[in-house]
Amino acid sequence: MSNYDPTNDILNPTRRNPLLALVTGVVFLVINHFFVEQFPGALKLLAAIGTLFVTLGIAGLIDPRLFYGVMDQSKGAYPAWVRPASITLVIVGLLAGLALLVSVYKAFP
Repeated sequence: MSNYDPTNDILNPTRRNPLLALVTGVVFLVINHFFVEQFPGALKLLAAIGTLFVTLGIAGLIDPRLFYGVMDQSKGAYPAWVRPASITLVIVGLLAGLALLVSVYKAFP
């Protein structure tokens, strides 16, 4: 039986998960950049997911609460400004990914 408590990650945030998100996002962006012509349409969204992971990963390395702030468990655990800031970072990350798809990769006609 495991003693894992998911609320412990919320109450004592570390920089491990944001670092993993940052590395995963960079890997997604590199894969998308080199193989974008071979991907069908839906897999081109790796760019949007990659920029989202990079945005949240960088923010989480600065302050880990920003990475965990989008979770429901963080509502009472963090100050009131953390959740809106995290949601704003998610929106910025997705918009950056869509802008990358439109301007660089010409994914949409």
